[in-house]
Amino acid sequence: MGDIAPQPHGTFTTFEEGLAALAGDLTRLRIERGMPSDRDLGARATGSMTQIRLAVATQSDIFNGKRLVRLDTFMALVRVLLSYDEYGRPTAVPSHTAPELDAWRRRWRELAALQSSGHSRARAARAAQSATEGAEAVRESLGESATGPRAPAEPHQPADSLGPADRARTPRHPEPVADPTAGPAPEPTARPDPDQPVGPPAGPPTRPAPYALRHRLVGHLACGTRRPACPSARR
Repeated sequence: MGDIAPQPHGTFTTFEEGLAALAGDLTRLRIERGMPSDRDLGARATGSMTQIRLAVATQSDIFNGKRLVRLDTFMALVRVLLSYDEYGRPTAVPSHTAPELDAWRRRWRELAALQSSGHSRARAARAAQSATEGAEAVRESLGESATGPRAPAEPHQPADSLGPADRARTPRHPEPVADPTAGPAPEPTARPDPDQPVGPPAGPPTRPAPYALRHRLVGHLACGTRRPACPSARR
């Protein structure tokens, strides 16, 4: 029976694809060796007198392709899997220098190199993005320094609160220029004083009519001749 060997590095383009393929190869090897459970593999590693420790959570991460564990942990799992025959019966655990382990060890190193190159590309992309953002910030700052910052608008102040120096800087409206072709300007109409009481228009005193004056003189003469009948004498 031939052993399952991992696929070569050239068939993968990303680290995630290589990690998933390696997990699939380990699962096929596990099936070929009788499909031992995670607890059986852990107990087999502990009782093999090889100082191999395989936690159940670590085995789950390896078989499901969640992460790339350390080389010694990965090779320990491969050695324990190879310690079962095709019927699932335990056999001797291969030595860490056994020839059948070379392909697995090489596959782990190639996958680790692919992971490192992916990290390098990600760091380079982040560095390029940071450089681009820095260049844009420099261009924006240079543009502002060329045009100069905008002066803030001064708040409006009433004319009464301005000092002599402020009044001198305040622009005045030009005086209107008279049109020489126009006629004389009309005189302004005087507005009535609201405090002045409204009454008849002022004018010369009104004199009594001549007939009224004559009637008053006749009355006075009558009072002089007939003193008892004069109303003023009774008083």
